[in-house]
Amino acid sequence: MPRTPIMPGLLLALGAGTLAAAEVAVQDLRLVVESRPLDVTWEWEDRLGGSHRPGTLSSAWAAGVGLRRGWGRAARPWQVVAGIEALAVEQRAPGFRDQGLALRGEAGAAYTPVHRLALLALVGAGAGWSRARLEPQGAAALGLGGGALEAGARAGLRWQAGRNWALGAEAGWLATRERLAGDGATLRLEAAGPWLGLSLAWVPDPLPAALDR
Repeated sequence: MPRTPIMPGLLLALGAGTLAAAEVAVQDLRLVVESRPLDVTWEWEDRLGGSHRPGTLSSAWAAGVGLRRGWGRAARPWQVVAGIEALAVEQRAPGFRDQGLALRGEAGAAYTPVHRLALLALVGAGAGWSRARLEPQGAAALGLGGGALEAGARAGLRWQAGRNWALGAEAGWLATRERLAGDGATLRLEAAGPWLGLSLAWVPDPLPAALDR
């Protein structure tokens, strides 16, 4: 009987599996939605003085679009990942509504342990502009505007659902800071806490046909 080349065949199979994993490159045009921290600190100043106190928002979320791209060597499961996101942000509390736009950059790494599945770890920072409306009880409404900064870290999963589609879920920690001014008053708003996100991505350069299995 002919001898079966077991070891060469096994090594070839393992190599093919690694190559298949590495070929699932991150190259995503993304729709994203995320929940943002609810625990905040309010610092208020006006002509009559100031106050500083902790508080809790009723809701804080963001939605927008993003571009994320990975770079890696052939037949390696690791990729360097970078991206950018443009977001519409809204925060609410009783008598308070804050809306704005933010632009955020991110960088990190992705690891593909099995075909179609990637594990990601990223850090990011961004800046934006917000407009807020305060409606204190027994007083006239106030309009404020100003800049916002944010920074955070997150980890997540990316699943290649089809040749041109991927789903993502991420969790991490986000810190934000805003300085809003108007009508003779200044509001500094700082938030920090858990950060959860979901995404649907279109992959413009699909998997090679031989690997789309």
